[in-house]
Amino acid sequence: MIKTKISLIPYPDTVDDSILVAIPKYFNDSACNILVGNHAGSGNNHKELLNKLVKFKNENIRIVVPLNYGNKNKKYIESVIEYGQELFDSKFHPIIKLLPFNDYLALMKSINVTIIDTIKQTGLAAIYNTIRSNGLLILRRNGHNFLWMNYLGIKVKTTEFLDEAKKIEDLSPFD
Repeated sequence: MIKTKISLIPYPDTVDDSILVAIPKYFNDSACNILVGNHAGSGNNHKELLNKLVKFKNENIRIVVPLNYGNKNKKYIESVIEYGQELFDSKFHPIIKLLPFNDYLALMKSINVTIIDTIKQTGLAAIYNTIRSNGLLILRRNGHNFLWMNYLGIKVKTTEFLDEAKKIEDLSPFD
């Protein structure tokens, strides 16, 4: 019997890069597309992250918030949508229905910045797609995703960085 506690479990990335080449981006403009969280669970700290991003609301951004699974609490989902629209108006783009796989890949191909502020390991498909498209990954310092990316040697920024960032250009990926 194994008596080892597993705290990080690898998640395979099985998307063939040749498929991605043929998929057009979901958004075809010059906006900085920022993914906030990966599902509707309150552990994504949606409102806290939106508060950190509101200083960029007058810049050319789009805030994309997946709220299409992970929480059956409709009041929570509605409150995030209402709050996001209040802060960002038409720049707030909630995703409330599951996307077909190719649409999801097209969406992720359009994302410039992914922010996942969870402690538990979640959102690895979004994380891997952000890495693949050379986007900026911002993770919670004490979260399992941060530990996993460090283990893999992948550079990421922490959510505290959002407090330091002054302009949208500060959210550009590492060179």
